[in-house]
Amino acid sequence: MTREPPSAPPGWYPDPQGGRQWRVWSGDRWSALTRPYGPRAALPSPIEALEAQRALHRVRRSGVAATFAGLGLLVNSLAHWPGTAHPLTTSSALVGLDVALALVTWGTAAHAIALRALRGHWNLVALTPGLNALALRAALAHERDAASARPLLVIQALAMALLASLDHGAPWLAFLPVALAIDHECAVARALDHRR
Repeated sequence: MTREPPSAPPGWYPDPQGGRQWRVWSGDRWSALTRPYGPRAALPSPIEALEAQRALHRVRRSGVAATFAGLGLLVNSLAHWPGTAHPLTTSSALVGLDVALALVTWGTAAHAIALRALRGHWNLVALTPGLNALALRAALAHERDAASARPLLVIQALAMALLASLDHGAPWLAFLPVALAIDHECAVARALDHRR
């Protein structure tokens, strides 16, 4: 091991012997400690990159609003179903439920297609309303290697659980889907800007 980084601080550097691995430079000599680079990442084809870009634009344009408005309307319609403490009329409850299901279906499709474009395969999470929004957010954070996004993902998951479980007579609860949608839309917008 003859090659030494000139005045480089201690740390992991490409192996001076030419192997596909990292080696520790102690500041004055090379260590025997190594680790592999990891598998080579396959670069997406331009067509796949364009497909992912278009899918993320679709999520940003309408998928976010449809998902969170639909989930909010669905929870609200079920909370005020005929026979509950503050019921809607049967026809109003059915219309609310139909609109909510249509919105959730559209948002789920947009998120599922974006996840398919990013990951290259379909899975059950991609087809699950709400979870696919969290999965897309996690995929975008992983793509940028953003460890700081993990707490935000946990907060978003807890907020979605709160939306589904709390007393739906609380008026402040109407802001929860709006806040989730704004946060999610900002994350997708950042991902699109990063891809440009």
